[in-house]
Amino acid sequence: MKSADDKFEIYDVVANPKETKNLARDPANAALQRKLQETALQSRRPDSAAPRPYDAALVPALAATATVAGVEWHAYAGPFPWVPDFAALTPVATGTMSRPDPASVLPNAAAGLLFTGHLIVPADGEYIFYLTTDTGAILRLHEATLLDADFGYAHGTEKSATMRLQAGPHPFRISLLQAGVHAPALGLEWSGPGFARQPLPARAFARAPAAATHP
Repeated sequence: MKSADDKFEIYDVVANPKETKNLARDPANAALQRKLQETALQSRRPDSAAPRPYDAALVPALAATATVAGVEWHAYAGPFPWVPDFAALTPVATGTMSRPDPASVLPNAAAGLLFTGHLIVPADGEYIFYLTTDTGAILRLHEATLLDADFGYAHGTEKSATMRLQAGPHPFRISLLQAGVHAPALGLEWSGPGFARQPLPARAFARAPAAATHP
């Protein structure tokens, strides 16, 4: 690979198990090729110990789609020894709010919270994200783990990470452990092109319309 624009080889391994016919040049596979290239950037984080020529490429945003302001929240029964993959679990309660705010989620007996939606990135460029909690939390953008404040995390300390993002919507998931009967603390800030470090504002969050939401 020389750059993020390099093409993937595509094979029909059922019809062509020896992979002798590369289907990448077939115009019928143009959408698949584009999806593979986007997913490769959306699913990984640059690693200084293993640099790649496409590390500086912008993570592609999703195509524009109908959204409304706010985020979805999902509460889960536990207990949990660590932050789990909530997508595999059934929530005990769900709702919407303007931005991720654990203190405003009603079920105080829940052991875990999941906030989902789209982060609206205003311009192409490099963004730094900062997260602080008093329990355990994981922030993912697309399928990449951006901030892991779970394993080995000292409660109350700040975690930060940098990501180069294309302007537009980027799906996010914030998984958060509940702190007993008290709502967990969640500090979430960012800085980016043209603006200094600040809390993520409500205008940076969007979600699918009610008719299209799912547990």
